[in-house]
Amino acid sequence: MRISAAIQYDLKFQWRHGFYAAYALVTAVYLAALLSLSPEVRAVLIPYLVFTDTSVLGFFFIGGIILLERRQRTLDSLFVTPLRPREYLWSKTATLSALAVLVSLVVLLGGGQTKANIGWFLIGAVLGSIFFILIGIAVVARSRTLNGYFFRAIVYTIVLALPLMDYFHLVESVFFRILPTYGLIVLVSAPFRAVSFPEMGLAVINLVIWNGLAWWWAASWFNKYVIRSIGSDL
Repeated sequence: MRISAAIQYDLKFQWRHGFYAAYALVTAVYLAALLSLSPEVRAVLIPYLVFTDTSVLGFFFIGGIILLERRQRTLDSLFVTPLRPREYLWSKTATLSALAVLVSLVVLLGGGQTKANIGWFLIGAVLGSIFFILIGIAVVARSRTLNGYFFRAIVYTIVLALPLMDYFHLVESVFFRILPTYGLIVLVSAPFRAVSFPEMGLAVINLVIWNGLAWWWAASWFNKYVIRSIGSDL
């Protein structure tokens, strides 16, 4: 199958470029730091680390990968094969989100925290990582350089990180609840507090809707600014 071949290619690419080694090191540092802290502090920091992990993997790794493939003209040869653009996007999204979820789970369990509400936690990690990867694809589609991409990504990251102000009890706003990252922080903090089904359900619905919009945006801009530019001077 084309999609399984694309996933194998992406896994080999990420392995060859040291993604897994880098994240194993990052995870080890996270765990060492967390285990030196009290359980109360860990309960606050673990959701924050999961939040930042999904955004870093989603925004910055996918941007770097696509820019590298454009520079090496890998895409030029890739799309003369039967592989379809949406299969290319899903392969990238699946492999990177799997890495983000695995790291998030290791941080949660390795940090010595309770396994309560782990289902909500996993749903949040999956949907959150997919969302950030899709937004990263949309943003990188119009970028020609790494610096340009990082500048755009930082602007989006600042807006999407606003719900953290509510999480740390700095500022409360109804506007934060509209953002997809509010649903993410609600779900990944579920193992550390009492939760209600309506609250979790609304967070899931929030992220599912935003993921649908992010997919539409990523696929549209990837087709418009990447696929149609293949063969031109990148």
